[in-house]
Amino acid sequence: MNENNELREVEPCDQVAKEYSPNIKSFDTELDLLKNHNVTFNFLDAGCTISVGCKTYAFSDFNVALEEFNNYVKNPAKAYVKWRGNN
Repeated sequence: MNENNELREVEPCDQVAKEYSPNIKSFDTELDLLKNHNVTFNFLDAGCTISVGCKTYAFSDFNVALEEFNNYVKNPAKAYVKWRGNN
């Protein structure tokens, strides 16, 4: 709205917002990297979802989900590259 409370057309933004991607090398320890994101499990009738920060990953097999979570805890930098990329 403008100052007269009238709606006006807005020009589309030419810039594409980049996805948040922290520099994993900037963390001192693996624990620091793990503490950077909250982890939430959501158990479903078939499988579960695991949310890490703002990303959610779905698994149809709970055992696979636990294996991937264990891999994340053992080596968060490697898991970060696997699941999110390191752009």
